[in-house]
Amino acid sequence: MSIYDELNGIKLDLAEYDEEPLAEEERKKWAERAVRKLNGYGQGGIRRRRQKRAAKWIAAAAAAAAVLAGVTFPAGQAALARFPFVAGLLESFAGYGQEVDYSAYKTQIGETTENAFGKLTLNEIIVDTDRVLITSTLEPSKEMNVEKDDVIWLDATVTVNGRSDLQASGGSGSGSDGEDGTYTTYQNIPLSEIPGGEKLNIKIQYDRISWWNQEDKPTTPPEPWTFDIQTSRSALLAKTDVIELNRTVDLINGEQIVIEKVISSPVSTLVYYERTKPKKSGSKLYMYGFRMISDTGEEVQQGEGEWSIAEGGYARYAAVDLTQGDYSLIPYDGTKGQDLGEAVPIRE
Repeated sequence: MSIYDELNGIKLDLAEYDEEPLAEEERKKWAERAVRKLNGYGQGGIRRRRQKRAAKWIAAAAAAAAVLAGVTFPAGQAALARFPFVAGLLESFAGYGQEVDYSAYKTQIGETTENAFGKLTLNEIIVDTDRVLITSTLEPSKEMNVEKDDVIWLDATVTVNGRSDLQASGGSGSGSDGEDGTYTTYQNIPLSEIPGGEKLNIKIQYDRISWWNQEDKPTTPPEPWTFDIQTSRSALLAKTDVIELNRTVDLINGEQIVIEKVISSPVSTLVYYERTKPKKSGSKLYMYGFRMISDTGEEVQQGEGEWSIAEGGYARYAAVDLTQGDYSLIPYDGTKGQDLGEAVPIRE
């Protein structure tokens, strides 16, 4: 057995450690750092990521970073985890607004594994309705050749309940610049399906490295950073609502779409749809997605979406409680800023 297997097998009792919330001032600081880095590096980096992922369109997640203080373990078990936890990492990357709190639905891990490129701590994980959300913190070694202004994020592959065929194409990731030698990375990994049951056994292997400036940088670690964890979905499933719509809508550009269903969870709201008729020849309008509007006229923040001929499309929004208000979907062309069809009530 390798040292990496031994490290992954060690479980930690986290009960004695308290969370330290990410203060409003700290959240704003990291948001400002993200904007500066995205302005400095983002355009080329985003183009490369889109080519690599073959995404149709995808929204960038906000970048955040946190420093985790050290804890000493017995001889031969150096720095297996770093405490106390800093709450709010997943909220900072994947959340909508400053008041988002996923603490009831996420699993905090705090385990660390190490290879020649450094120590990686798996921080938090959520299994949403169709994806896995993960944050981790890297302390790179000298061998990784990290420079002062580098922005790093890590790509992971996941196995769920022993199945390695569930990870779907697409997804997104964000990374941070270094703070006191640590780099925080976030991944949104789509799944084609999620096995039944409340508890899931998940294997996470960070096996690829991405940089804003890729030239002369390593893209593969000498050995994957690997974690085997168990997470529960019971709290999230208890508050997840599925609404089957199957509503056909004719658009002014000639397209016809079918809004299939809406899934609302405490983390996000998903709209699944299909194009059943293409737009008219010569029309300069193209359906970009939907605006989700409440009965009071408030527009729900949209996060990301994707569409393909083979698989249809989805659009993701901030979490909303569909039992506490009336919401509608309006097809629109985002580049032209024009609605393309009638408002479709999510609940009749």
